Order: sequence, then C-alpha cells, then structure tokens
Amino acid sequence: MPDWSPDGSKIAFTTKKEDNLVISDINGQVLSSIEPAFKVRPSDLRTRMSEIRWEPSGNRLAFIYNGKLYMVNVDGSNLRALEFQGFDEDIRINSFAWAPSGNRFVFRSTYKAGEICSYHIDYLLGPRPLPCIQGYHLFTSNIDGSKLKRITSDPEYRKSELHWI
Repeated sequence: MPDWSPDGSKIAFTTKKEDNLVISDINGQVLSSIEPAFKVRPSDLRTRMSEIRWEPSGNRLAFIYNGKLYMVNVDGSNLRALEFQGFDEDIRINSFAWAPSGNRFVFRSTYKAGEICSYHIDYLLGPRPLPCIQGYHLFTSNIDGSKLKRITSDPEYRKSELHWI
C-alpha cells in the first residue's frame, strides 16, 4: 500500500516485479529505489513488503516484510529489522503505526495470542469443528526494540490498519 510523505511532496510504494521500495515525487519522477538485501522470488506472495509508513519527520520509512518490521533511511541506508531486546522468540508483526514523536511503534502481533474460537451451542453439539481465528495482541516498543509492552489484556481479532492518534 503506498504512503504519502508527511509534507505531501513524495510517495513511497513497492514495485510488484522487483519488490523494491520506491520513493517518487508527486509527478511520478523516481527519487530513489531501495532494493532490499533480502530479495524474494516474484512468485512468493507471502513474503512481500507491506504496510509502508513514513516516520513523522520524513527521514525514514518502516515496512513489514515476512512478519518482521524493518526501518530504512529514505536514501536507502541503514536498513535494519526491529529486534526486541530480551526476546528469543519470533514476534511476527501484522500491522503497525509510528508514534507522532517518531521514537515508538504500536503494532499488532500474534505473539502469545492463540486462537479465538466460537463456543456457540450449535458448534458444541454439532459434528462440525469449532470455528477459530488467529488472535492478536497490541504492543508498543521503542524503535530500537527496547521497552516492549503488551497493551491488550485479551487477544482480539482485527484485520485493519493501525493509527497512532
């Protein structure tokens, strides 16, 4: 999904063929094309870039790639994955938003959320299996991965964009 820069002068998006992160001006002139070191096969749709978001200052971009959150400077330098300090387990990210200050993220993850199942009487008495969906928790962290904090007490299911307001 494309995203406008905070000042409205640029737009960031991915190309389908190369899976590059492209920054262009509002006239379509490509200003930079960032080719991640972790290129994937064009047929592997599960590992595409998604959720591209500008940092509020306009100096960096963040995006999700294969369940991990990456940040990169707009000139293509300093590409790095968000690593959570003190966690050995894989924390997969589904959606995220920058804090207005640009120093924190809020994100949705399946980490320790489990499944949410319907226990309606029709399913409990019938021959069908319980309908279940993946649960999600909301978390915040600093952009360096420190101070990870779960902010939801119960898992919930939401497939939508997050916004820090």
